[in-house]
Amino acid sequence: MIQLEIPATMESLSRVRWFAQACAHVAGLADSRADLLTLAAVEVVSNVVRHARGLRRDAQIELTGKMDGQGLLLAFRYTADRYAPIDTSNPLLSPDMTHHAIERMPEGGFGLGIIQQAADTLNYRHEDGVNTVQIRVRI
Repeated sequence: MIQLEIPATMESLSRVRWFAQACAHVAGLADSRADLLTLAAVEVVSNVVRHARGLRRDAQIELTGKMDGQGLLLAFRYTADRYAPIDTSNPLLSPDMTHHAIERMPEGGFGLGIIQQAADTLNYRHEDGVNTVQIRVRI
């Protein structure tokens, strides 16, 4: 298991990249999949920093990565108000997107779309004031 605790700041993103790349390397992911997982990890943390409500100034984010029988599991834990992601199940961009469809797109959600694309399984939980985002990648 790889663990890292970081301040909930944008300055921590280089450490998040290192963490995700180390986990991907241990899991033996192909470069393209490792790159997408790294981008997803950065999106999780940057979303927490920019959008989490009730996040204290001195907040920390705990990152863990571990291999198990189902693949690689990355978890991000932080204390804040309950978070419920927006629905990004519809493709945000497609080659045949019309002008009308673009006008109806949400202002956010691209990062969530990246996170969903990187994960084989994605879970959001909130227990006792702690939010947990779990990204599972099957190997």
